[in-house]
Amino acid sequence: SVTAAADVAPAPYPYPVKLTNAEIADGWLSLFDGATLYGWEPSASADWKVADGTITVSSGEKSLLCTTSEFGDYVFK
Repeated sequence: SVTAAADVAPAPYPYPVKLTNAEIADGWLSLFDGATLYGWEPSASADWKVADGTITVSSGEKSLLCTTSEFGDYVFK
């Protein structure tokens, strides 16, 4: 049978972003879950927030958003 495009709902953005079992087994660590600022801290006062799977800021002191963990030898994907 053929399904018309109108019959198929578009897939929503996958909030929160999750690693596959294979990625976890390979030692990957997700830095951003797509839904919260868990694991991140600002270096100054600003209104950092998550909107539509993106980290945003619109006001406050100029600053960096840094991970709460330190990393040494890594591959960024």
